[in-house]
Amino acid sequence: MTQIMVSELKQACVSRYPELTEQIDRAHREWILYPIKITILVNGKEYISPMVVAMQEMTRSQLAKQDEQRTRRDCTYFQQGLNTMLERVPKEALAPFLP
Repeated sequence: MTQIMVSELKQACVSRYPELTEQIDRAHREWILYPIKITILVNGKEYISPMVVAMQEMTRSQLAKQDEQRTRRDCTYFQQGLNTMLERVPKEALAPFLP
């Protein structure tokens, strides 16, 4: 779920503030969960969970409601936001992905 939120925030930031694209892309690539991709196949086709779709829509909705100043701050401090999200994830869940 964290990756979904990060992906949506990244897309929103890049589209609203193109001047921050390089900084945001760099922070996203350096994020410890960046290389992790989970795909569920059902009968050879990718299955997208309704929960994932709902999470994407909720994140987009929240970003659309934010005032400009807060959105700009969240995008400017994208790296700190990634770190904060990781702090909220149980360490046991991250263990397989940590060096």
